[in-house]
Amino acid sequence: MSRIVAFLRAINVGGRNIKMAELKTIFETLPVQQVQTYIQSGNVMFDIAASKKKNFHTKIENLLEEQLGYPVITILKDLAQMQHIIEQNPFPDRNPDTHQLYVMMLAQIPNAKQREAIAAISSEVDTYVFLDDILYIRCERNKDKSLFTNMLVEKILKIDGTTRNWNTVMKIASLLSKG
Repeated sequence: MSRIVAFLRAINVGGRNIKMAELKTIFETLPVQQVQTYIQSGNVMFDIAASKKKNFHTKIENLLEEQLGYPVITILKDLAQMQHIIEQNPFPDRNPDTHQLYVMMLAQIPNAKQREAIAAISSEVDTYVFLDDILYIRCERNKDKSLFTNMLVEKILKIDGTTRNWNTVMKIASLLSKG
């Protein structure tokens, strides 16, 4: 069994609300065990047999669309992948009082042209760094200056993704490590 997390996009935003208890119940209809949710932004951890992992995100997406009536992009990560995301943080010396750090998990790895398009919007306020299918975003806390939104990045890349702040990434990695 592997412990993994499903990062769900568009959960509890834009009027699309679901209680975490209901989301947990939906996941419990899948061939998984030990389902656990974390905060209201669509983070669901569970154990799954290695033989069932291939394309499992598609099964989750299909089930959620059937149950909720709208598509929900799903990105799966295991503990090793979460640890890699943390270890590769390009902003380890970021001052949390002045900058916020986000991690955007993408549905696929962007090509060179897509990466260049994101580099073109980098500034002193918003800095973007790729690691395969992960985009790290460091934003100045002065929200009036920051242009970063999940939708902006998706529009430029033409790739679906979902974003979590650094504290959530760290907490989920910790929860995964405890099983």
